[in-house]
Amino acid sequence: MSVPAPVVIFTHRKTLWQYRRLLLALAGRDIRARYRQSFLGVYWSVLNPLLQTAVYAVVLTKVLHVPSETVPFAVLYFSGVMYWNFFTTAVTGAMGSVTTQVNLLEKHRFPIAVLPLASIVARSLDFAISAVVLVVLCSWYGVALAPTAWAALPLLVVAGAAAVGAGLLTAGLHTLYRDVGHLVNLSFTLGFFLTPIIYDVVAFPPRYRFWLLLNPVAATIHGTRLALFAGTVPPLEDVLPGTLVAIAVLVIGVASFRRLQATFTEVL
Repeated sequence: MSVPAPVVIFTHRKTLWQYRRLLLALAGRDIRARYRQSFLGVYWSVLNPLLQTAVYAVVLTKVLHVPSETVPFAVLYFSGVMYWNFFTTAVTGAMGSVTTQVNLLEKHRFPIAVLPLASIVARSLDFAISAVVLVVLCSWYGVALAPTAWAALPLLVVAGAAAVGAGLLTAGLHTLYRDVGHLVNLSFTLGFFLTPIIYDVVAFPPRYRFWLLLNPVAATIHGTRLALFAGTVPPLEDVLPGTLVAIAVLVIGVASFRRLQATFTEVL
């Protein structure tokens, strides 16, 4: 099998830039493949989190009578789960992108990193649609977005960096060791409850919040809620730890993928 030579993403950015059209084409193919022969098509990306929101809202607020002190629970939950779904689906899609497209690698010569990156870009469409739905939910429940909503935009970069880093890391490891897929799924199951999705960060005692906000997704969700609903620019001490972890994950993911892709020919 003819596999492209390793691409140094940081120092040879122009190499990947030359394949930007291929990356977008593969992302579009990914989207079409996921919703092919589906009656609702891309609307499933909205329906799934909305159904989750409805179930949790009924169980927690109507059955267990869990109070929501800031905003309606449906808005609170959706503002968190849209980030969580983007991260988990982006990482999962990137993780299997190399092993499921071996035929494409055999027929064409291009940087292997294009495959996981295209998968992550494809999941960005689902996130964009979810963001629109969040605005609609806010309007439905009479929640006005705060003037500081602009402060949520930089957090998108943090979420994207974490997804790209974790996606490249798992893509490289999963290509060599298929057990990685099971470990990632297990970590997502546990991570859902360790991320402030069905609760707010303020529910944690202050001495534990630092450790919670080391999670880039947790920091992003918390900062977004502050910017959108509390009218507060997220404090640096709340978002900086998660941002630094996201940068570290990105650097580790890129470095590991560059190192591991040279060995892909041994297992593909």
